[in-house]
Amino acid sequence: MTLERTAEIARALRETYFAGWSPEYLRSQEFARDLDDHVHVRFELCRRHVIPWLGKVCELSGTAVVEIGCGTGSSTAALAPHVGHIQAYDIAPASVEAARRRLGIMGLTERATCNCVEPQRLLATMAAQAPRRSVGGKPDRPTADIVLIYAVLEHQTVPERLETLSASWNLLRPGGMLVVADTPNRLTYWDAHTSDLPFFHMLPDSVALPYASRSPRAGLRESIADVLPKGEARAAEVLARWGRGVSYHEFELALGDLTNLVVLDGFAPEMLEWLGLSVEEQLLIDYWKRKPIPVPIGFARKTIDVILRKPEGDAEA
Repeated sequence: MTLERTAEIARALRETYFAGWSPEYLRSQEFARDLDDHVHVRFELCRRHVIPWLGKVCELSGTAVVEIGCGTGSSTAALAPHVGHIQAYDIAPASVEAARRRLGIMGLTERATCNCVEPQRLLATMAAQAPRRSVGGKPDRPTADIVLIYAVLEHQTVPERLETLSASWNLLRPGGMLVVADTPNRLTYWDAHTSDLPFFHMLPDSVALPYASRSPRAGLRESIADVLPKGEARAAEVLARWGRGVSYHEFELALGDLTNLVVLDGFAPEMLEWLGLSVEEQLLIDYWKRKPIPVPIGFARKTIDVILRKPEGDAEA
């Protein structure tokens, strides 16, 4: 990406996603890092690692993609040049406007459409707008080739995760791919995503909420402290929006037996080059194999990066 285009995207993000943030934050090094992350880092990680990874098991050219949680459009813009069309969705108006601006700057508006939808209408809207054709003798079935859920599930409550996974599966044509990427795994020891504390993902809300006061992340401490007087249920939702680990359990509850569904995982070279392999992952992998855990080993990584293929004979939606 050229320096001129990068500068245009940075300006668009300042005017949309970062508009209204405090002057103190906008003058801080934290803002500079966040801006670079949104403008450049996420886009490059997706372009260099996720797209080649997906391309190993799926012919991308001409595919119909649904993306859930497009944010400011980093993954959308990285994937759009390689596919037929992306219907991208998010619930945050400022994020969607930033994504639209990014796509316009990059000349990708014909390859991707960004939709802002209220949370309670999101899954129904996706189903209504999904590409459709007759499948298995059943007329007018959703037939997306790929559904992408990139760094999203960890920001949902458990019921929302189950509903999202089930709805995403139903959007796919038989043989289509459900791609879940960059999702923190609750089974690993260190919560690098939210609290920067050991074992935090594993704690029940009743323990995690008061224990958040020990996090080195001031924003998390202050958010939970402010909302705890309003009750545990409200505080638990705030913590969920910050991010809580996910594991194979939600996938099994939503999709059933995973044994024959995972076609590629985070141990592929493209993802190992990005993420490496930590000591805690090696310990979990060893336990996984010794026990053994009857679940695809891709769910033993510190982030869940899996591609699941819908069986060819499954025409249900």
